[in-house]
Amino acid sequence: MNANRPKSAGKKTPRGPSNWDALFLKRADQIAFSTLWVAVTLGCVWYFVTARGINPIDIDQAQRQTTSFLVEINSASKHEFDCLPGIGPKTAAAITAWRTDNGPFESLDSLAEVPGVSDTLLEKLRPFLYFESTDEVTQR
Repeated sequence: MNANRPKSAGKKTPRGPSNWDALFLKRADQIAFSTLWVAVTLGCVWYFVTARGINPIDIDQAQRQTTSFLVEINSASKHEFDCLPGIGPKTAAAITAWRTDNGPFESLDSLAEVPGVSDTLLEKLRPFLYFESTDEVTQR
C-alpha cells in the first residue's frame, strides 16, 4: 500500500540533472584551464611590451614646441588680444574699447596710448603684432 501512495502536493520534485557534479569541471580540468589562462595572459602582455615596441614616454626629455601667430591690431577681437603674453582680459577689453572710441590705430606705437599698455609691454608684444594701414584695410 505504501508503494502506491499518492505524492503530496507540498513536495516538489527537483528539476534538472540529478548528478550536479556533471555540471562542473573536475579538479584536474580546473587546474589545466587556469594554467592555460595564465599562459595566454602572460603571452599577451609579453607581446604588447616587446613585439610592438611600446616604450614609455619620458616627458622631461620631450622637445618643447612653440607656436607663433600674428595679430592685426585694427581687426583683432578682445579674445585674440587676450591670447597675447602679458595681456589679460581687462587690457584686451581696454584695447578694443579704445579702438572703438578713437578709431583705428595709426601705427603699432599708437597702441601705447591705451591705458594699461606700457612701453615695456608694447616691446614684449611687437613680435606678435602687425599693422595694416587703414587704406589697405578699406581696399580689401
